[in-house]
Amino acid sequence: MKRIAAYALLMPFIPPFFMALATALFLSPLSALDWAVELEAGPTWFSRNTTNFPGNDGDRVDLQRLTGSGPSLQARSHLSAGWDRHQFRLTLAPLATSGSGELPEDTRFGDATFSAATPTRANYRFDTYRLTYRWTAIDHERWQLGLGLALLLRDAEIRLRQPGLDERTTNIGLVPLLHVSAAYRFNHAWRLIAEVEGAGADQGRAIDATLQLRYAPRQQGWEFGLGARSLEGGADNSEVRAFAWYTSAIAVIGWRF
Repeated sequence: MKRIAAYALLMPFIPPFFMALATALFLSPLSALDWAVELEAGPTWFSRNTTNFPGNDGDRVDLQRLTGSGPSLQARSHLSAGWDRHQFRLTLAPLATSGSGELPEDTRFGDATFSAATPTRANYRFDTYRLTYRWTAIDHERWQLGLGLALLLRDAEIRLRQPGLDERTTNIGLVPLLHVSAAYRFNHAWRLIAEVEGAGADQGRAIDATLQLRYAPRQQGWEFGLGARSLEGGADNSEVRAFAWYTSAIAVIGWRF
């Protein structure tokens, strides 16, 4: 039995999602919102980064043979606005890595065949722009549980080059995701947060998860954190088959105003 695409299940929620956003921003003066900006950065390691282009008959390329597994420094930023139990968050998450190596065998990529044992340059880019809505379903003194939806816009590119050859595949698409988050507050300054955004279908999947320990000095607005983030996903269609999995050790600095 064919699995029902999670994307299709989420599509009916997209119009209400945007209606809620427009209504909330219209009814809430900017000065009445609780704003926060965060920057997270740290070393990133790839556990998997493979592609076939075209997806149905292109040869499998292990990009880690060319770009390496890391670490490479990556960063993302968040801007959020909230009131009561509601929060909207905009996330900018660029990701890029590149390197040179040799392919183990002649490899078809795009409209060209790349030769084995020949210096090959690879560029991998997966930039995402994400809008998340979260509703705090449980708000106890120590525990919080948030549920919501996210819309992810991806801008991806994979490029291979050899002397006289230059092929690339690009992809821009909008993906709806489910959002679940939880937080446990140890005291007024320390808290542990976990968050997952993801969805899956026959044509691909995306899962972004993080676990962070946060420290916020009392009444100063600043917040600092350490943790880990892991993202796994990709696309599987006739145009391209590409899957990647990377994990980052992250440091976070935020300011609430």
